[in-house]
Amino acid sequence: EAFGSYCCSQFVVRRDRILARPRELYERLVQFLIGELPLACAQDVGYDARPRIAVSALFEHLWHVVLGEPPVLPLRRGDGRLPLFARVEVGNGVLPDQFDPQRWLESEAAS
Repeated sequence: EAFGSYCCSQFVVRRDRILARPRELYERLVQFLIGELPLACAQDVGYDARPRIAVSALFEHLWHVVLGEPPVLPLRRGDGRLPLFARVEVGNGVLPDQFDPQRWLESEAAS
């Protein structure tokens, strides 16, 4: 099954979503992230030798599923559940460093 997410583990989540999963799940996820538990996959150190970057990248695209969202998220621009600043894209799913309302209005007028 495919999954799709927003870039860079940027998310807003309600407390009830976090509490919907048992604490043990989060403790186990932390163990994976810090390397206390073995993984069933290997990292391609020829591509990126940073320790555990493959695990980090995997979770970057899975947090929304852990927190109860469907596997494939809608595009930011069309996701009315997101705060306005999180719906503004500057290109290829990248969020701006700061929200510029004039730039957003101009991009809305152009589309």
